[in-house]
Amino acid sequence: MSDVPDLDHLLSEHANVGPSKPMSYLPISTIERLLGMTIADYARLIEQRGSSCVVFAETETCIKSGAVYAYSKIDLARVLVRHSFLLAEHSWPEAPAEFVRKVAQEWLDEDNPLKRVIGAATGLAVTIGGALDEHLFEVLPGRFVRILPFACRLVGGSDVVLSHEHLGTRWLPLGELGETIAGHRLPACYLEAIRQAIDQPLSPSARVV
Repeated sequence: MSDVPDLDHLLSEHANVGPSKPMSYLPISTIERLLGMTIADYARLIEQRGSSCVVFAETETCIKSGAVYAYSKIDLARVLVRHSFLLAEHSWPEAPAEFVRKVAQEWLDEDNPLKRVIGAATGLAVTIGGALDEHLFEVLPGRFVRILPFACRLVGGSDVVLSHEHLGTRWLPLGELGETIAGHRLPACYLEAIRQAIDQPLSPSARVV
């Protein structure tokens, strides 16, 4: 059994865009199946939070099922101004709405320099790799959440946007990773997923997570 996540918490990292994360998106399948909402209602919630919203059908984006993008016009415009030379060099738009449409439509290789711009606009940019073993994690006695981890590779951005449930963030060399972090016990399923995601040819002491 798994708990249904709190709606405001799920929306926080998508709809509440701003200076540290000017742009975000969710697949339509996630909105309809996980959140149990219509696209119209979901878009309305984004706009009520003062963000701009655009809906792309499956035929309009490289994201399977289509996607809803949220963005802060002012904050995204600031990012695009800082990267205007790079955008012009690759014939990408500098206007926020047009930039969002371009991001939705075009899948970029990991080594594409424009990944830096997308990373700056989204907080962190990653490519999603293979699925790892899933687990049920008991957050409270008799209350469980299902953990569905994926191996991801960071390709852009540097700022992690914290939700109201988190106090801080840090990058750790894998050689320092143990059962506790800063005195807090790391759930065994989390540690197992991290170890499962490690590329064996690389030295664990040189990797960070």
